[in-house]
Amino acid sequence: MKLSTLTIPLGVLLFAAGGYMMVKARNFQQENSDSQASRSIDLNQWDKPKHPVNDAMRDAARLMSTKLAPDVTLKSYLDQDVRLGGYEKPQFVLFILWQCPCSIDAQPIMNDLSKQFKGKVDFVGVINKPVAQAKEWRDLYQMPFPTLADPDKAAIHAYGIKQSVYSTLVSKGRIIKVWPGYSKRILEDINQTLAAEIGEKARPFDPKYAPKEDTSGCYFDE
Repeated sequence: MKLSTLTIPLGVLLFAAGGYMMVKARNFQQENSDSQASRSIDLNQWDKPKHPVNDAMRDAARLMSTKLAPDVTLKSYLDQDVRLGGYEKPQFVLFILWQCPCSIDAQPIMNDLSKQFKGKVDFVGVINKPVAQAKEWRDLYQMPFPTLADPDKAAIHAYGIKQSVYSTLVSKGRIIKVWPGYSKRILEDINQTLAAEIGEKARPFDPKYAPKEDTSGCYFDE
């Protein structure tokens, strides 16, 4: 009788201790993940962009519009072939530079934008790393669309992309438009352009904390 009296509290104590350790481990993993996500972020003063978009960048982006889309096939984070060009449906391509603070900053906004066009526009993120890192980026920033590995920068160079956070809309083998960065204004234009391409009226989109001034990201070839 005494043994059973002691055994029950001991079991409760062991169960509680195990639960406590699991919670601590989970919290540690979350804190570690959060620190990884923020380690490279330099909280830029967005009133003065670190990589401002200038007129030359805007002109170069305009020159790319309406051209034939480069025919490039990349490996997805699942190691499957994905062809760029928007041949099945319009395709929005976001160019990502590994560990670039600007790419990190823009990713949650692009995640939200992709949900607005789910099933109507294919979103993909082209990153300058092999498949393993493409998957890591997608997992870390909880992307609802696939990442494509471009370690040799074949697509990045073919599309004339010099900096991260550039994006382009391609459809039926043609470049519809190129955006040389992001900002509240650029995101509104992307929203309007994507809606027009699928023949719908643009729905309101909240750009959240996006910079007021047009800003681009770090250079791919530095």
